[in-house]
Amino acid sequence: MSNNDKQNSSNKFNKLPLAELHPEFIKQLATVHKVGKEKGYSKYSWLNTELFPTIEILNAAMRHINAHLAGDLYNQEEGCTTKGYHLTHAAYNLLIAATQIKEQENDK
Repeated sequence: MSNNDKQNSSNKFNKLPLAELHPEFIKQLATVHKVGKEKGYSKYSWLNTELFPTIEILNAAMRHINAHLAGDLYNQEEGCTTKGYHLTHAAYNLLIAATQIKEQENDK
């Protein structure tokens, strides 16, 4: 196998399988994102860790997990028309925290 063949072979394994994400995952995350839009948050405002400290995002994730564990499956934000699962809100918050951390690492 030539070096070029090896490089092409390894590149295919480095590509993220985005098409393999279940459409329901994306739909549920978009539902939670819609709640933020209904609250008036701007696109990517959550990247601003001064407005949205990572620890507060993690605390929100834990509140959603605890609500689920207590038997409350759905989160209905006051004043919002969108209803989503507490676990989806928790997942969304964890993704926000992970993205904030990744962005901070990239800034170094």
